[in-house]
Amino acid sequence: MAPVADGPPVLAEGKPTIVSTWMCPFAQRSLLALNAGGAPYSHHELGEGELYSKPAWFTDLNPAGLVPTLAWLHKGERRVLTESLIINEFVAEGLDCPNPLLPADPFERARARLVIDRFGSKAVPQFYALLLRKDEAERAAARAALDAQLEWLAAEGLSAKGPWALEGWGAPSLVDCAVLPFLLRLPVLAHYRGYAPPPAASDRLAAYVEAARAHPSVAATMVHPAGHDYASALIESYAKYADGTANSQVAREIKSKAAATTTK
Repeated sequence: MAPVADGPPVLAEGKPTIVSTWMCPFAQRSLLALNAGGAPYSHHELGEGELYSKPAWFTDLNPAGLVPTLAWLHKGERRVLTESLIINEFVAEGLDCPNPLLPADPFERARARLVIDRFGSKAVPQFYALLLRKDEAERAAARAALDAQLEWLAAEGLSAKGPWALEGWGAPSLVDCAVLPFLLRLPVLAHYRGYAPPPAASDRLAAYVEAARAHPSVAATMVHPAGHDYASALIESYAKYADGTANSQVAREIKSKAAATTTK
């Protein structure tokens, strides 16, 4: 993990720079894809203050001011991509990666993308809902929905033979890049909400996470830029989500959905 950078990144011809921040699971998705793919890249680490103050150079690069942001020069012109799953698709298909990130077979690629889509659309919102919702009934509903998605992931989304999501793979694929950052944050839910994965999923997910932590591509994304203990700092970074004061885009989206539900 790169130390916090000072000022804007210097973009290079043909070599992407990822702008990210260590505590963001969406940014971790794309860092993991870059590491697993093995293509050369530069890493520009934003400080937490910059993520919220959004310096002018950052909003010039990405008007939404969100991480991850991938930028580089192509024939002298700046190119920018945003959104973790879009960036990951580009890494897999647009960069000269020595390591494959998707299956060669079109049908298996499509199946991999179905897992990515389902986890992102159904499991990730429940992760944040369980953290952010204040109403106990809403938390219980989020807990049950997350349980169901983790049971599906363990039974159908991940290879039964393991350890990785795709059968026969010895390294992370785009499925792993999409899923693992949130499984690695289950200790956050355990700390703030007493959450544990359902028994039907716990053994498979535990083995999956254990194997992932030991892989260099994953381990390189689990480092605090200032050298602090990563696990405890990660839990601390979610305190505002747990007390309801977080103002990130995903926090605002979850809160607005809750408000819309209560006014119907």
